[in-house]
Order: sequence, then structure tokens, then C-alpha cells
Amino acid sequence: MKLYGSFGWKKLNNVLSSARLGHCHFASLSVQSTKSEKKKSDGSSKKIKYSDTVILPKTTFPLKISPENRKDHELSLAEKYKFDQLYTSQRQWRRDQPEYILHDGPPYANGEAHIGHAVNKILKDITNRYKLLRGYRINYRPGWDCHGLPIELKSTIKLDAGLNPDPSHIRSSARAVANYSISKQMESFKRWAVMGEWENPYKSFDKDYVKTQLQLFYSLYEKGLLYRDLKPIYWSPSSHTALAEAELEYVGNHESTAVHLSLDLNLNLDDFASKVGFVLSEEFTNSKDKKVKVVIWTTTAWSLPANTAIAYRGDEKYSVVFNPRCHLDNRVYYVVASKLVSQFELALNHGLSTVTEFDAQNFEKLSYQHPWFPDRIHIFFQSVHVTMDKGTGLVHIAPAHGPDDFLLALKHNLPIECYVNDEGNFDSRLESLNGLPALTGGNTGVMLKLKEKILKKEKYIHSYPYDWRTKKPVLIKTSMQWFMNTQKLKEMAAEALSNISIYPKNVQNAMLNQVMSRPYWCISRQRVWGVPIPVIYDKDSGEPIINK
Repeated sequence: MKLYGSFGWKKLNNVLSSARLGHCHFASLSVQSTKSEKKKSDGSSKKIKYSDTVILPKTTFPLKISPENRKDHELSLAEKYKFDQLYTSQRQWRRDQPEYILHDGPPYANGEAHIGHAVNKILKDITNRYKLLRGYRINYRPGWDCHGLPIELKSTIKLDAGLNPDPSHIRSSARAVANYSISKQMESFKRWAVMGEWENPYKSFDKDYVKTQLQLFYSLYEKGLLYRDLKPIYWSPSSHTALAEAELEYVGNHESTAVHLSLDLNLNLDDFASKVGFVLSEEFTNSKDKKVKVVIWTTTAWSLPANTAIAYRGDEKYSVVFNPRCHLDNRVYYVVASKLVSQFELALNHGLSTVTEFDAQNFEKLSYQHPWFPDRIHIFFQSVHVTMDKGTGLVHIAPAHGPDDFLLALKHNLPIECYVNDEGNFDSRLESLNGLPALTGGNTGVMLKLKEKILKKEKYIHSYPYDWRTKKPVLIKTSMQWFMNTQKLKEMAAEALSNISIYPKNVQNAMLNQVMSRPYWCISRQRVWGVPIPVIYDKDSGEPIINK
């Protein structure tokens, strides 16, 4: 069937039906005998099958197609019904009709088509065909994302040159991988009868596309929407690169080691009572010289060397507790949130008695000894990110390894120390941990050194971010990266989102919450295959130099 020339609605419907279903017709309706037997001419009766009385559509499509014949079958259909001519033809027929544009979110050019591609492309094709039947002129230019880590990883595997092959070889190999993937995926999409502008797809590595990206970078920089800074970002040790939130997948059964760790306040009970403002009862007179410690709970023991503060919840009460079964000579007093004393008892596997309860504001008068560097003394700060659902109500702050910690450090001008390098290993500044992977051997090494301070160590199963490409855990660390200032775009983005019809409505609300809660977006990556950031740096100061 030819799909060009002047078409009416009836012919157009025939084309669409043929392209999707093949020729299909219904058997002519006739009145069947309701009896199970039918008289023959000689007077005898003949049994009638029930299936003969059911009127079903008949089709030339085979009921089953073997896997080895499926591709040839699809190719024969595509050739017979001229799938590739529909898009161009409707652009001619509908020249004066309103245009429906479907912007294609492109697939990665890193392999052949699979079921995910089929779901994506066929759903888009259904939408386009529906709009075509409604009288629109369809504008659908498919494309491919040709840069990024998935393609680079595939190209390095192909090169078989280890982790650090020559960059020029990686780029050549990555381009070849992308071009091959585009040709194979396009072949499948056309075979599936997806109509589109296949003669002119867009590819993100085309020179004009890259040129536009570079121009937009400078435009955003001029408007103050792009900047370079030291911030905590998701870092993938397995990929050796920064990652954005969208490049993470959360694994619900990740296993960490959680520890309850005691830190010295450098105060005995008597001095603590004076600072906080309560009078010791007679029963504690004989133990007034005993030490008082605060207790923190963490699942990232590896980050303890980078500690610079402890955060508390300003609107909560805290208690001083002790083990009543412990001999007076060995008695130690611990500070935890009053609401979490029962959880602390479960962790220690014994009951606790309370000396006193006090307001959180009293932490302003206290200081503690650093867990890793005993000559350093740090103080406490109030923070709303401290919760009462788990732990002790006291949170160890490592500004280099957490966004909330980082913001608290900026607010109070705290030092930001990061002892983890881009390989995900501890650096030489921590001699006993030098070269150890922070998430594994380094974590064990930290707990080994601090074993005298650890009150409880246990396995903790929880959700944790993984690199979605390598399927390995990531960590948060500070790094000099380029960021987009989403703070300046929030109101504009929220207004634009409110003018878009999104169904179901709760999806729109979730998108709005995500837009409003993200303070910045890391756009730089430490990779070879991608669009470079068009910046040079001063040799002495390291500051970026950007001009038109």
C-alpha cells in the first residue's frame, strides 16, 4: 500500500490500522442454529462444534512467531506497509494544520535496543498517532544522548586498557560505540513502525549541538547562575567522578556498621552540675569526680576524623544517665536526649538511672574532646536537622561529608577537613589509615582505633545511595566543582511548573517539592568523554578565567 498523494480520512485510518495490526476482517454475521445438531439431506444429524457458533475476527497474522523468524517478519511488514513513509507523508498532508510537537527525551547510545526502549518509543508513537487522528501535523525529531559515563565505560571495556587509557583513544572508541549504537537502535525503532524524522535525528555529539551548549554555559555564567565552589557532593569511588542526584539509585538493604560512641566533655559530674545549673543530691556526692561523656550514634564511622562539632536539637530535653549496677569506682555518666534514653538502654542491653534532665540550650556552655585528635577541643551547635527517631539526639558533624553538616559549618565558620581523596581512600595526613578505602578498610581502621570509646557496634540495614552505573556505593565528600545556582531559578521554575498539566496531580507536587528543596546542582564531571567546561585556570591561583 502506498502512503503518498491525496488521502482522505478513510484511507488514513486504513493506513494506521494496517501499520499496527495488519489486514484484519470479521467473518460475515449469519444466524446460526441454536441447536447442537443439524439435519443432513438424508435425514441424519451432524454434530456442530461450539467453536463454529462463535463469531471471531480473522487475521492473516500468525498466532506465534519463533524468535529466529521475528526480525524477518517485522522487516517484511515494514516493507509491505511502507512504515517509513508515513511521517514524511503526513508532514505534506497536514501542512496547513496545527502542529503537535513531541520533544524526545533521548536514550543513551550505549548498546542495542531492549524492552525499555520499546516501552518508551511505542508509548510516544501511540501519542503521536492519536494526535495525527485528531487532525494535527506531527513534529517528532528523535535523538540520542551520545556523551556520558555509560558510553565511556563501554568504550574502555572495548579498549581493554585498564582504568587510565589514553584520553584520545577513549574519545575515538566512545564515538565509535555511540555511532554503532545509534545505527542499531534506529534500525529497531524503524522496524517497530515508530514514525519520526529518522533522516535527521539529533545527536548530542554533533558540532552544532556542542557549540550551542558552550554558548549557553557562558550565558548562564554571565547571569550568575553558574559558579565554581568547594561543596560536599556525591562521589563515586568506583567511577572516580562526581555524581548528580539523578545518577544515584538507592539500595534498600545496604549494610552499614552503626556505632554508639562516647566523647569526653573534660568535666566531672560536679563541674557539669555547676555549668548546667543543678545541685547534686547526696547519693551522688561520692561520685562527683566521675567523668561525664556525650554519646553520638553514626553509621559512617569513617567520617569521624573529619569531625568539627556536635549538633543538638534546641527544643528538646537531655538527660544525664548511668548504669546503676556499675561499681562506683567504674561509674561513667552519659548525656543523651531524654526521648531516646529507652533506645540507649536497648543498645546497651541494660537499664539506666537518671541523675538529672536539662534544657538543650545548656550545651552552649560545654565543649568536648575530638575523637581522633585528642588535643583538639570543639563545641556544640543547635541544628534543626537533628531528629528524635533514631540514635541519641546528638549528631556528629563532619562538614566535608554531609550537606547539612556543610551548611552548619558555613553558618558558624567551622573548619572543613576532608581526608578522603578522589580514589575514595584516606590520604597521607592520617598515617594509620593512609591508602585504605574509606567505606571498607578505612571504616574498620577507624573503629579499631576508637574501640575504647565505642559503647555498642551493630549491623544496620538501611537505604543507601549507589552509583547507578557501577552498582557500587558512593560517599559524600567535598570537591571543587561547577554548580548551577538553582536557588535563583526556584520561583521561575515553580511558576513554569504550575502552568503545565501533569497527571496524576501528586506527581506534579513531588516535582515541585524537589525543585524547591534543591539548593544547587552539580554539573561538572571528572570524565574524558563529554562536553568540556569552557574554562581555563590561572596557573598560580587556580582561579577560573572566563570571557567571551
